Amino acid sequence: RGRPALNSRLGRLWQSLRTAGVGTTVGLIRKNLLHEFRGYLDGSFDRKYGTRTSGVVHLQELDIHSDNVRHGVYYEPTPTKVFLLILNNLGIRYEDFAYYDFGSGMGRTLLLASNFPFREIVGIEFSERLHRRAVENIRIYRDPAQRCSSITSLCLDATQFALPPQAAVLFFYNPFEGPVMKAVLANIQRACADQPRKVVLIYYNPLSADLIDELGFLPHKRSLPLSHDYSRAMQRNVKGL
Repeated sequence: RGRPALNSRLGRLWQSLRTAGVGTTVGLIRKNLLHEFRGYLDGSFDRKYGTRTSGVVHLQELDIHSDNVRHGVYYEPTPTKVFLLILNNLGIRYEDFAYYDFGSGMGRTLLLASNFPFREIVGIEFSERLHRRAVENIRIYRDPAQRCSSITSLCLDATQFALPPQAAVLFFYNPFEGPVMKAVLANIQRACADQPRKVVLIYYNPLSADLIDELGFLPHKRSLPLSHDYSRAMQRNVKGL
């Protein structure tokens, strides 16, 4: 089985050299090597706990029954170190807050958040397949540092989720495009107006941050410097060749 795979890769390499040239081919090789390296590092979480949260899953690969699927974004887990850095810098008393992940996918942040003493941890995911995987990961995950055992994944369109009346940390890893983000934020705004409470909204890769500014109900903003992901920047540069 190894020889056919090798022959296939060599064939693709030769085809790229013929059609794209040496420079572009070298760039693509660097991109693929970096992609494999990032995947290996990212998979360390699953290798440690026996879970399955890694990899990229495109929406076309999933059976999603929602009109909002056209505004969805592919699944990719939040980098472990980034997420822990964010949670460690919230400056809150975790026991007073519930944690909600909008677009929680296979549930990695739910598992990581359980190492903090939140009142409860809830993921909202509209893909049945990803939701089922999250439920299985919740069942498998065990860590001596775990401090919250109330972890739930809901299979639900985020626009249909009603935020419970309690202090909340809301996490978004750019899970959907503007129209859905706007609807979700409007629901959160109404919930806070009806029953005021403390809310901390974390927005990683904030491509629709302007919508938060437009609504104006979360006036206190703070940016957290994160380490530069050289491998991802390299992949984006190569893709533009």
